[in-house]
Amino acid sequence: MAPVDLKIGVLTDKSAWSNLILWFLKDEIGYPTETTSKENIYRYPVMIVSYEMISRDPSIFTNYVQKKGSMLVVNSGSDYSEKDRNSPSKENPLPFALINGSPRTGHYIVNEKGNPLNAFFPTHSTLPKKRKDHNITTTIGDLQFSNLQQTKTIVEFETIDGDRYPLLLCGITKKSGRFALITATDDDLICQHSNLGPLLYLAALEWCLKNKPFVRKWPWPNMKRMTVILTFDFETLAKYSEDRKLTKYWWWRRSFDRFLLEIGARPILKFLTEKKIPSTWFVVGSQAIHTPNFVKKLASIELVEIAGHGDRHMDIDKSARRFDEDSMQIQNRRLDAMKQMIQSFVQVPIRGFRAPGLYADLNTLLALEQGGFSWDCSASPQTNIATRWLFLPYCPIIDSEKNSDANLVEIPVVEPWDQWCPIHGCAHSPREYFNELLEDFRFLFFIGGLQTLLVHPYWIVTHKAWWKAAESFIRKALETSDVAFSTCSDVSTNWIAKKEMSLEATYDASASQIDISINNGKSGLSILARIPEDSEVRAVFLNGTTPVSFRSWKDINSIIFTTTAKRSCNYKILLSKL
Repeated sequence: MAPVDLKIGVLTDKSAWSNLILWFLKDEIGYPTETTSKENIYRYPVMIVSYEMISRDPSIFTNYVQKKGSMLVVNSGSDYSEKDRNSPSKENPLPFALINGSPRTGHYIVNEKGNPLNAFFPTHSTLPKKRKDHNITTTIGDLQFSNLQQTKTIVEFETIDGDRYPLLLCGITKKSGRFALITATDDDLICQHSNLGPLLYLAALEWCLKNKPFVRKWPWPNMKRMTVILTFDFETLAKYSEDRKLTKYWWWRRSFDRFLLEIGARPILKFLTEKKIPSTWFVVGSQAIHTPNFVKKLASIELVEIAGHGDRHMDIDKSARRFDEDSMQIQNRRLDAMKQMIQSFVQVPIRGFRAPGLYADLNTLLALEQGGFSWDCSASPQTNIATRWLFLPYCPIIDSEKNSDANLVEIPVVEPWDQWCPIHGCAHSPREYFNELLEDFRFLFFIGGLQTLLVHPYWIVTHKAWWKAAESFIRKALETSDVAFSTCSDVSTNWIAKKEMSLEATYDASASQIDISINNGKSGLSILARIPEDSEVRAVFLNGTTPVSFRSWKDINSIIFTTTAKRSCNYKILLSKL
């Protein structure tokens, strides 16, 4: 038996959806993925096919799953405009919408208690296993999936009006072929404050790959399961400006604000220094002018990274505007002014940015790219960017003319900050704040995601309970193995290195081994290998001779190991039957 090529095949009809799937799965999630033709689908353990193709030729599905293959059938975006069909959109680079149109609100329903897919949906309720009104027959064009009785999981979205939409169906055919059907349209995937779209794709693939050997690039280096970033917005609440003509506030008000800001930051810095935790601090340009000594102190701390938070903050400076209200040219000038203000006091590179109030748009990303910034940390409910709720960093700009994406890395901020929770649109108590941080941590740990906390030192000086809640959460995270604390720049650097590394893998069932070839690797990056359910790993070797240490993650039936060579290299995973 010939070795199996461990790639996800995407059957393309030359429409935009296949390019978007490749961007999402290959570049951002790290799965080896490539497009293929109808004749070659049997080379791949998992295939992704659009509804329209299956409707035209049902044998594509039936013949493939009868041979115990796994197929993901997706909505290819039939509601896209003609422009979107022909080329990826810079405004909405994913094959699912998250913010366009009228957002729906509600929760997700998983019909099987204890199913592993539940971990992908942190807010859900369980349904009885047997419900007459949920015996769903799925129709795609003229093809009716009425003979697929072994449906294991149905993930639905229930709106506040009580309407239910079946979004994801996962099951097994009588001949043990696995299938996942994403039935949702673009409108169904629109959900305010939700990463529902990306989670559906990831959950569907995890189901399809559950019983198969597979290899992917892992997001975090050195065998870490997830990453936490602590970020702090260095700003005050007084309305003042470095422009004296516009300043009508007394000097004592500015002095009092500076005093409160420094008082609020000191316990944070003491805690982080004692725990040796790195962090990223976002400094407003006008704030640096008014508190130069403390900014210098921040920059002198080894574990602190300084990033930009705008030239002025609209809630601080009377002359400030939201970033997303300005053109790209104006935003460029404001970014240059921000750099000059900060670097006039501290000689540190400003590689990253967070928009004041987190109000950013496509112009902001383009201006940052032109200005030589490496990353942005503005993606949140207040950001006018379609992929704001992705649970991993991502490169949000697709250049359809050059058929490439930019190197600017978007680092999402999805957590509540201090007392305010943008997800629920209301203030949280310290206990609610802690519980939500912990709930999201457990969910993101399961999928290997990124958790970015946002704290305002000025605010917590008079509301210490929220920082105590954050401290308690950080201690909990420190007690969990396989968790890394990092700065935004380190995450960005490793993310680009991961994307640039190429990975090829094959599985030889007769020899009980997985062979992996890596090009353009970097020491410290991690590889995740899913192991067949009836096997265990005996050893991992680099270039056939050097033993490699690895760690087992039994909950996802996988091992993780770290690459050690910057050049091209090969790894061999030896298996034995249980």
